[in-house]
Amino acid sequence: MTGRIKLIVSFDMTSEEFREITLPGDLSDAISHISMSYLGNSLVVCKDVEQDINGDLCLWMMRGGVSNSFTKLFSITPNGHATLRGFRKSGEPIIAIRGKCGPGRLAVYEPYLKCIDYLGIDGSLFSFKVYPYMETLFLLDQPDNMVYSD
Repeated sequence: MTGRIKLIVSFDMTSEEFREITLPGDLSDAISHISMSYLGNSLVVCKDVEQDINGDLCLWMMRGGVSNSFTKLFSITPNGHATLRGFRKSGEPIIAIRGKCGPGRLAVYEPYLKCIDYLGIDGSLFSFKVYPYMETLFLLDQPDNMVYSD
């Protein structure tokens, strides 16, 4: 399919404006599937590996919150279908990988060692969900922490 352009459409809640973010390089390829996640306060866009394509999982990060300005972080070469699920606190990507047969497996990619470390968690490939954890000192069950305004 030619003529298709993949982009991200965002809505700024403060200015109430829509914005278009053009995807870089191989992310705009019409046959690739992409997923999005956050690393720190930056948007990360990932090109997923197709089932029958032994390609790379390519991760790109938006530079300094400036739309249309992406930096390629790295490429991961898994052995099978792979999708980005999130990131560890230290920045390593958590990925779900399914080989030619068998269940999906959750793994962490070590970018400095360039290796995939399987976590010993198996399941359906798309059943893995990873959500960011944010610490807070606010205790929800304490009545003294209620916020009141005049």
